[in-house]
Amino acid sequence: MAELKPGRSLVVAIGLAGLAWAVAALFVTVQVTTITGALATGSVYATAIVTRGFNTVGGVVLVLAAAAVMLAALDYFKGQSAARGVLLWSLFSVVLALSAWVGGSAPLVSWLPDIPPDIQHAIGTPYVTVVETAVQNIPALIATGFIIAYFWLALVLWVRDITTRG
Repeated sequence: MAELKPGRSLVVAIGLAGLAWAVAALFVTVQVTTITGALATGSVYATAIVTRGFNTVGGVVLVLAAAAVMLAALDYFKGQSAARGVLLWSLFSVVLALSAWVGGSAPLVSWLPDIPPDIQHAIGTPYVTVVETAVQNIPALIATGFIIAYFWLALVLWVRDITTRG
């Protein structure tokens, strides 16, 4: 077994915390869409559609970023990868995590069979109102913070490796 160096347990703890928060973010409401309109029969139709993290691109991408961090952390903990490899994986994870915030609200499901056809065909006209309200996903924000903290720790470990080698 490889000799444990300082920082290895911290790397795994940060990676595990980021992954746990990213998975928790999958189950949090991220958007509420309210649809109101008139049906062909003349009655009023109103519904609210709740979108959770697992229904969006951002939720899935954030879990992938946190999983990449955790994988790199475990490799570093076991002594199978150098600090340089951890730094590259953590940089990749930061880019993934930030992209989850940029395009993260894109839904994975766009067809909702519960909405009557006459309402679906009238979306975009004055006869149907669609209001989308974003909800802040706090677990996703915390997971992103852990992924960025992991990057800074990996940077410190990499600099320490360079300075101790020579």
